[in-house]
Amino acid sequence: TLFPSTTLFRSIKEAGLKWVHKVVTVHHAVAAERQGADAVVIVGLEGTAFKSISQLPTLVSVTTAVRQMTVPVIAAGGIGDARGFLAALAMGAEGVYMGTRFLATEECPIPERHKQKLVAANPWDPDFRDRCLAPPRPEEYERIMGKRGSIPQDEWLQRLEQVMFGHDADSKAKLDGDWGAEAALRIAGGSLAVGVIDRVMSVRELIDTIIGDAERILSRQGSLG
Repeated sequence: TLFPSTTLFRSIKEAGLKWVHKVVTVHHAVAAERQGADAVVIVGLEGTAFKSISQLPTLVSVTTAVRQMTVPVIAAGGIGDARGFLAALAMGAEGVYMGTRFLATEECPIPERHKQKLVAANPWDPDFRDRCLAPPRPEEYERIMGKRGSIPQDEWLQRLEQVMFGHDADSKAKLDGDWGAEAALRIAGGSLAVGVIDRVMSVRELIDTIIGDAERILSRQGSLG
């Protein structure tokens, strides 16, 4: 479902917790605010993992959303350094959400060879570019949705997953066995943020570097206001 059940939503509020809803389209962001979300994370096409047939780039999604919403908007998708952070703030976001950049940190529990692949990766490499910037084909999405209930649930979910990654749902090669660590990296580390990953560092150093670089940029160029 798009939103937590009414019971869960009520429990979140009664417990004094904040509901931060993650979406990939402005339409869903606005709907989340209407349902009572305290903040919304909007992930643009430059981000990783599943894609929506109506997903847009981070720049367009965030700047469009902040014109329509009053709750804080958090930008995600392709952000991994001080320039991306400041760009998000200039677009009207209250903060940023980073995933792929944190994979290339000392604390991240993935093999070192995968971290080095992120360091060496280029965002214009088709392996990253095409996977990020190509949303599912609407006709393929509708076709696999039409098969729901006519094939085993596990198989249907696996085929839907392939479509959401931009693959052919009926490709036998994509459906065989456990993908393992290599596939996990492809799924979790597919953001175009690889373009700003130049070395592996600690989480603390990463955050300190982003904040420090942002402050230096602002001191040279003035405020964002």
